[in-house]
Amino acid sequence: MEIREEFRNQRPHQVLQKGTVKELEQKIRNFELGKPSIFIGSSRESLYIAEKVKSLFGDTLFEVDIWDEGVFGKTPSSERGEDPVTGRALSNVEWLKNFTDIYDYAMFLFVPEDKIVSETRVVKNDQGKEIVPMTLGTRHNVVFEFGMFLGRIGAKKTFVLFDKGTTDFIKLFFTDIIENLLDPYDSSYLDPSANYISLYPYESDSSLGSQGASAILDRNLKIAVEKIKKEILLNLETIEITFLPSTTLAIGYFNNFIKIFVENINFLRGFSLLDSLEQKNKLEEIMSKEALNRELRIINSLIKAKGNIMLKIVIPNSLDGAVQNQFTPKFNKEIFKQEEIFGVNRNLTIDRLRNSEKVLHDSLIFYDVPTTMNSSIEALEIINPHKDIKELLSEKERQNFKKVLDFKIAECERSYPEIRKNVEIISWSQFLTEIGQVG
Repeated sequence: MEIREEFRNQRPHQVLQKGTVKELEQKIRNFELGKPSIFIGSSRESLYIAEKVKSLFGDTLFEVDIWDEGVFGKTPSSERGEDPVTGRALSNVEWLKNFTDIYDYAMFLFVPEDKIVSETRVVKNDQGKEIVPMTLGTRHNVVFEFGMFLGRIGAKKTFVLFDKGTTDFIKLFFTDIIENLLDPYDSSYLDPSANYISLYPYESDSSLGSQGASAILDRNLKIAVEKIKKEILLNLETIEITFLPSTTLAIGYFNNFIKIFVENINFLRGFSLLDSLEQKNKLEEIMSKEALNRELRIINSLIKAKGNIMLKIVIPNSLDGAVQNQFTPKFNKEIFKQEEIFGVNRNLTIDRLRNSEKVLHDSLIFYDVPTTMNSSIEALEIINPHKDIKELLSEKERQNFKKVLDFKIAECERSYPEIRKNVEIISWSQFLTEIGQVG
């Protein structure tokens, strides 16, 4: 199949030569920097628009890859290339599925390219006469890729940047998203929290094949891209509910450990949200347990006496670092004393810095590494067979676990306004510095 000369794009097609993630190390570093990655999908003929869009994003706050910039590896339909895990070549669909794991956001260019005629529907024109719907529509593979990302990463992370020349295509043939044609920043737009697909229109005064500069196109693209940038930056502040387990694991860890710790140390120090009968019953329960456990009685007395009680949650440098035998050597008995804090159904096992009350006089400092994080490791093994994608997803999980914990702590401030005086999230390197160790 030949492409007409006026629509032919001479840009050389790049192919990823190694692995399944372009610039893997840079993408991992970007998570720490809070710099999201964006995939741009388009037809080959509209790549010149994709290039304009990428330049408008810049490279300071975002990492943007266009589909033909070496993100696809070799496939059976191009050069023979075998996947190192499965021993076979990956299809284009498999590459696209992998991209939904790799990229944080995706944007698709809907431009009027192909004539679409309905064989089964009729519509009425302005004069009320029934006619067969016909319009210029978006290339089918672009719509297909949009659907893949939409299903995998969700409506809040998948954007459509559409030429207003495709409006009739959406109205006549892509009817499921008609209600999303309004500008998300227009006052009449439906509540964006309801997961409506974000469609951002622009106008162009040039034909599809024109590679020349267009003042109208450039101006409209800039307006639309600025809106998308704002939307992405706002979305970065939210926690991620995905098919990966870090959100659930972090909520479970907060509810079953951090929240209980905060509630009980505050109760021991005279602050409680319980009614009088509940307080009486809880006090009796604590006294009963103290009578049977001398160590619990001692630590409860210290909690009551000290002015500053702090639990430091240590986030390891990788999910592997949350495996017990990886971090326990640093929690040696000369530096830490393992304590039991009064819990609900069972006491909380927690490590106390032995000399904290001596060095800081009026403080007790506890440290904990959330071992529940390492549950993500097995999940990643099941989800994706590719080593570099698993490495990338592992960092996503680590960062999201931390973000969810911080979100839950902030949420708890409504009940315990001074919770951040009791709980702090720290890095592994900060932990080593605080206990006077390196490496």
